[in-house]
Amino acid sequence: MARWLCLAAASVSAASAGAPLVLSTTASDSSGGSSVQADLLTVETAQQRGAGAAVVRRNSNGTLSWKLWHEPRVEALAAASLGNGFVRALADGTLPRDNFAGYVAQDKFFLEVFSQAYTLAITKLADSDTVGIESFSVLVKGVLDELKLHSAYAAQWGVDTSDVQPTAECAAYVNFLKHVASEMDVAACAAAMVPCMRLYAFLGQQIQAEARTTSSSAGAYQEWVDTYADPGFEELALTLEGLLDRYASGVLAERVDELRELYVKAMQLELDFFDAWNPKRIEGVKKDEV
Repeated sequence: MARWLCLAAASVSAASAGAPLVLSTTASDSSGGSSVQADLLTVETAQQRGAGAAVVRRNSNGTLSWKLWHEPRVEALAAASLGNGFVRALADGTLPRDNFAGYVAQDKFFLEVFSQAYTLAITKLADSDTVGIESFSVLVKGVLDELKLHSAYAAQWGVDTSDVQPTAECAAYVNFLKHVASEMDVAACAAAMVPCMRLYAFLGQQIQAEARTTSSSAGAYQEWVDTYADPGFEELALTLEGLLDRYASGVLAERVDELRELYVKAMQLELDFFDAWNPKRIEGVKKDEV
């Protein structure tokens, strides 16, 4: 899901000294060749972006959102997303323009539904729940602002988003979100929506970290990388994770299992969304080979 939101940098204090704690997993790249190291950052503090350190998560490892992100199936899907041919080609600037244009058009369609899901979550809250209402409202505004900038970016690239027909992958994802947002409670909505925010923050941060190591650039797609590596986007992801933790607090083990499955499902749908625009797949390579 693209989020062409020029985020105002949130206040992020300089990190205390010390190397980040990293949980690593490895995924094969889209060509089946060399592996891609996916470092799932979980440190407590971050240096300011100008100092060159990775933006990091501040959630405690005791929270549900932290545990779900470190669920083995989720880690595998995060690594697979980072290693997907679409993401790798975007990261090194070699992604064909048509692939990116198609992705942007589909993402506009997706973002409109994502915003509606936030709004439906708000309708499930009690009027007295000002914290929840205000937090979800901030997230809604973020998507709406993003859609405006997304449209401007699409115009710059000559992408027609006036009459987008969803691909099978996009339709599967939006139908999943519509069902959860319409039929389930706030905790379920958050569990189904956090993966989108957390995964994009992860991808942006990882690609930016790789670029610092190799002195490389994403070329025409550098703005995409910068957007998701930005501390402001990390703050939005943390806001939604905080809502998940808030509304899932104290639930029974069986309910945690249900929320976990929603989270994993959303992660798989994210990967499928990327893979729809994977250059290797579009060229005719079988999906299980890319």
